[in-house]
Amino acid sequence: MSQPYFPFEPAPPLPTPPPAPPPVVVPAPVVDETSLGELLSQQAAALADLLLGRAGLALLIELAFIFLLQVGLRWALGRWGERTGRSALAALARFGVRLGALVIVLALALRALFTAVPLFTAAVLSVGLAGVAFSVGFRIQAWIGAWGMVLRGRVRLGDHLELGSVRGVVERLGLIRLHMRTESGGRVLLPVRMLTEASVEVSTPEQSFPVDLLLRVPGPVGAAELERARAVAGLCPYRVWSSEVQVVAEAQDGLRVRLLAWSSSAAERAEAYLRAALAGSG
Repeated sequence: MSQPYFPFEPAPPLPTPPPAPPPVVVPAPVVDETSLGELLSQQAAALADLLLGRAGLALLIELAFIFLLQVGLRWALGRWGERTGRSALAALARFGVRLGALVIVLALALRALFTAVPLFTAAVLSVGLAGVAFSVGFRIQAWIGAWGMVLRGRVRLGDHLELGSVRGVVERLGLIRLHMRTESGGRVLLPVRMLTEASVEVSTPEQSFPVDLLLRVPGPVGAAELERARAVAGLCPYRVWSSEVQVVAEAQDGLRVRLLAWSSSAAERAEAYLRAALAGSG
């Protein structure tokens, strides 16, 4: 029996594989062997070039221009406040000009320093900001506590304060400063945060003591003597701020003065003050 016949066809050739890619050579990392001393020397040289070169001179000219500009603006604002009577607004604007000039000066100086000596500037700025944050943090906390006292009514306008070694009447409560009229008649400005940093004794008008003093003066009492006595009593540092002052003539040689003092001890000091100040009336 014959076998079936299958015609034979050769298989197609296999495709040639692509060549293998060349091995990737990873370069060894470059290690900067610059020592700390050399780095500091380079930064110092760059800083010297900045301060003594043209860049330093240009920066100095810019800072001088900004300084003169803010001086002129603050002077003009002061004159404007005097002419218009808006001294408070002028003072606020002068403060804004000074603050803006300070911000611009710091920005220019930091830009120049970061361009020339970035490492040195970053290190000094970090240490400085850390110190400022540490010292200012306590002051901010004291300022918040002081304004907490003000908002709760613990300290009000017209109150008599014994703040540390300062005694006086609160005339104005600013955002940062506390304006007080002292017992000597002068005005003192204190940081508001001192309300929580120092010992405080507060006397309010509700705790006042009346002073009723009869003085004998040489000679008859006329209108001029009454006006002088009223002015002296109004300036009494122991008087409750904005309280009424009464001065009347008694007989021919008598002056009766009535006012309110902060406390019993203040009433005694007020009597002594009035006797000494009005002893020569008449």
